[in-house]
Amino acid sequence: MEHSADIPRNSISTALRAYAAGDAFGVAYEFTEFSEVTDDLLEKSGWPFGGVSDDTLLTLLTLATLGAENSKVAASNFLSKLKIAAPDLRGLGPTTRFALGMSVKDSEKDLIGRSNGGMMRTALLGLAFPITSASQRREYVEDLALVTHSADEAILAAQIAAALFSHAIGNSGASTDEIISQELNSFTNVSEDILDKFRARKKWRAPDAGISLDPIETLLAFTSVADKCNSVLEAYKEACRLKGDTDTVSALAGSLVAVRHAEVCGFEEINWLEQVGWDEISELESIVDLICMKRFQL
Repeated sequence: MEHSADIPRNSISTALRAYAAGDAFGVAYEFTEFSEVTDDLLEKSGWPFGGVSDDTLLTLLTLATLGAENSKVAASNFLSKLKIAAPDLRGLGPTTRFALGMSVKDSEKDLIGRSNGGMMRTALLGLAFPITSASQRREYVEDLALVTHSADEAILAAQIAAALFSHAIGNSGASTDEIISQELNSFTNVSEDILDKFRARKKWRAPDAGISLDPIETLLAFTSVADKCNSVLEAYKEACRLKGDTDTVSALAGSLVAVRHAEVCGFEEINWLEQVGWDEISELESIVDLICMKRFQL
């Protein structure tokens, strides 16, 4: 069990704030054509300036369930919270829309249950679980991801992403490849197709069309960015240069960089931070408290 004085609250708070800021930064570039990525926060047509997307809102809804007595109750609580919050969520993906009984485009129906949304909203659960509590972390990630996502690759990507954040906050010193290998070994019957994608990780290059909603592709994208960047802003920009699902990759990569590099990540030096719509996510610091409480219990 961790002692309360050892809980890195500032790092957890920065991780959540870096996630939200990366989401707000990346949303202007999402699935659009552009010639360059600037240092500034840009406007997006039909979107409130500085507003976050469903990436942040669903992540906070997921983290808000950490006070539940177990992962099954947490999953039930998440679905209840999701139904209530649905009218105010912007940019919902096909799987979440389907889970809520909303319409899904024909072109997106193949993504139902296997998009990157499960990983996107459960990755930061890793902050709540010490490295020594991997089994409990996996239970929470699986049960909360399964509320909307059922495909093996979606659950596997979620588990790996959460493990990366757990190791980062725990300063384990393990490399990305070592953590991926560890999580792959915890699964049974991982398909050769998926294993081949991870075997080729060091040679991975973003598709010309940009990062899709595929969970493994998204995982490879944000880990590639986080492994090469020491600055949060550079992580945001590099994520957006990959094109496609820029808000998700920007949020995840920037947040992981913030945790890994703690006080030297440059997050507080970003000149547009105050322009992010923090008033929309005023519960953020109370959720940081929940994460810290969970770590203390374990």
